[in-house]
Amino acid sequence: MYVDVLYPTNQFAFADTFKKCDVIIDALVGYGINRPPSGFYESLIKMANESGKKILSIDMPTGMNPDTGGPYGACMKAKWTLSVGMPKKGLLEKKAKDFTGMLYLCDIGIPPEVYELLQIKYENPFDRNEIVKL
Repeated sequence: MYVDVLYPTNQFAFADTFKKCDVIIDALVGYGINRPPSGFYESLIKMANESGKKILSIDMPTGMNPDTGGPYGACMKAKWTLSVGMPKKGLLEKKAKDFTGMLYLCDIGIPPEVYELLQIKYENPFDRNEIVKL
């Protein structure tokens, strides 16, 4: 797809790439985050937010507390968030809206039996589409 994929070892290329891109895809840190992003991650979040580019966050914006929806510190400000499987609790909180933008949920094929085994009440929202707006 001719997409630039950047790695931390090439950190000086980020600023230039952000200027040339149309959309930034945020998949830095997942819902396992439990503290404020720091160092290189914090600088990438700030650079992305200040770039003026649209941001698509995968699963949840980097820097967001998955339980409360509030930022730990630096937090991506996405135009869209594509949550995977089930929305994380924090994504549905009012204070998360400033960071999630439009919130979508995508089906990744988790069988209903998994939810049953985990005793999670689940109603399948994917009757007609693999992506639904929340």
